[in-house]
Amino acid sequence: MVHETEQETVEALKRWWQQNGSALIAGLAIGLAGVFGWQYWQTHQRSQSEAAAVLYQDLQARLGDAAAGPVDGVFDRLRDDYSDSAYAALAGLAVASEAVEAGALERAEEALRWVVEHANLPELAQVARLRLARVLRARDLGEEALAQLDALQGGFRAEALEIRGDIMRERGELAAARQAYEESLAAYNAEGRPNRWVRLKLQDLASPQGIDSGEEEP
Repeated sequence: MVHETEQETVEALKRWWQQNGSALIAGLAIGLAGVFGWQYWQTHQRSQSEAAAVLYQDLQARLGDAAAGPVDGVFDRLRDDYSDSAYAALAGLAVASEAVEAGALERAEEALRWVVEHANLPELAQVARLRLARVLRARDLGEEALAQLDALQGGFRAEALEIRGDIMRERGELAAARQAYEESLAAYNAEGRPNRWVRLKLQDLASPQGIDSGEEEP
């Protein structure tokens, strides 16, 4: 509609505002709330990440210096307050490595299980699962170790097959061990990572004890 006078235009604007003003204000309020809410969330996330990073650095320092104090309390804080941070998962991997070196396999298992269940990055969960399988095998929990290997997804095929071969060999299932080692060696070679240890394990299976005939030991 064409308004012939300024007054008609003003009256038309008044009517439009009466009809649409509330909705416009509400829309602006929602939009502004979204913008400020997003900024607050971003700031909060940044603050959380920075706090977790400081704790992780503290944990790393304690791992390298026994005089700096135990790491368990720091790891507990990361798990309790920053469980969705990658730093918590990285701390779990670090604590588990220290525990393995100290021969504290149960402690290593506990830390690795937490990372498997809570890591917010699938890659870290997979690393933890592979290491957990090694720890379980070292604890003579071969069946549980195999279950962890079966749950692996994506990479680490060569490493997983090597661990499977170790478990089969320890069980006396030498044909299965040989197959796992052969597949592991092929996977390592395909990735351009020749592994002499797997080759030595294969050679050990083929040593003159009737093992190389393909029959399993009684």
